[in-house]
Amino acid sequence: MAKALIKSISEGVRVFQTDSAVAKAVIKTVLRTDDRETIDLTAARVAKSFERKPFPTTAGIQTALDELRAIDPVKVKTAKFEDFVDLRPLRELEQEGFFK
Repeated sequence: MAKALIKSISEGVRVFQTDSAVAKAVIKTVLRTDDRETIDLTAARVAKSFERKPFPTTAGIQTALDELRAIDPVKVKTAKFEDFVDLRPLRELEQEGFFK
């Protein structure tokens, strides 16, 4: 199930990065705007910021931990990246050549 989710996210990113018409249509719908400049600028910025290989980063996990600190500061203090992330499905897809 995890691999299927990762594949669908990655495929969505690929389409967004390679088909500007689709990307702009999605942005137009989500932002509910017809402003061409806003749509073009957003499409360009978002396409650059997406990674086709959705590997979690230490910084991303730290952001989540910072948010959770208010709820349970003791557990968050001892939490590690590895406590929250299982990279096996991503590594398997990478070995299978999915991201090429």
